[in-house]
Amino acid sequence: MSIKPLNGKNNREVSSATPSRPSPADFPLGSPQSRAAARAMLEKRMNPRRSEYDEDALTIYRGVAYLTSPRTGWQVKPSSWELRGNTIYERGQDLSFAISPIIPSHLDERGQRWTPESSEFEIGFGREPQPGDILRYEHVALLHHPEFLEVDCHIFTEAWNRRMPGLPCPKKVESGRLFIRSVRRYQGKDEEDWVEDIDVQPKAIWREFERYIKWLALGKPKGLKMGPLNLSLEDIPTIHALTFLGVGPREECGGFVYNKHRCRPSTEEERAQPDPEPTGGILKEIADLSRRKRRAEV
Repeated sequence: MSIKPLNGKNNREVSSATPSRPSPADFPLGSPQSRAAARAMLEKRMNPRRSEYDEDALTIYRGVAYLTSPRTGWQVKPSSWELRGNTIYERGQDLSFAISPIIPSHLDERGQRWTPESSEFEIGFGREPQPGDILRYEHVALLHHPEFLEVDCHIFTEAWNRRMPGLPCPKKVESGRLFIRSVRRYQGKDEEDWVEDIDVQPKAIWREFERYIKWLALGKPKGLKMGPLNLSLEDIPTIHALTFLGVGPREECGGFVYNKHRCRPSTEEERAQPDPEPTGGILKEIADLSRRKRRAEV
């Protein structure tokens, strides 16, 4: 694994107005300090009142329930369908539904406002975006830092090996890249391979945001990945920040009418403004970690 700090100026655009907070990105990628910071933040989200068995069950369910193979025509091995009826998987599902009950879409006001961009902001700041709030590419790069992916997959693998030692683990991370164990039936035989999932990488996530913004600007043409919307990962970001405009106007989708969070590319003046203090989410966890670190150094 190459060792380099993620937050170097050659890796991402740094806004001088954005406060610096110690995080996994402040240490060389793959270093013990970076990995320890990531594990501390991920383990902080675990509920100490849950038993190890329940924590493992929840970790396994959340790690597999919506996992798909990145390769067309291939399936995850083992898939969520194959795990139905498995005691640990079913326990994880029960816990997940108890924590986040399913709400019918026509009754879910927050869900009706949801967009991928607003969801990313909420993950970072612990609340829905308000008009004038900004989501920066550097936020996404931090929220999906490779060390988080590495440690999160390690926690998942540990739980899997404790509870399902007789089944092959469906995912692994190598050098900050996620691979999914995938299988297909080919010429009467099962063919298995590890397939990389690039969609979890910060640039891939931000590329989808850019495609949508540019698609709207072009008048919603057919083919989101065609012509000027065919963006290469190497070129990302071409838009460095998004400014939220509020909710609306009303849109119809699937027979329902929704008021969605809207956003547009941020201006230079908007990008120069400082970020709001996070009230929750991953960025607050980073800020809390920073305060604990400063107190320990005094």
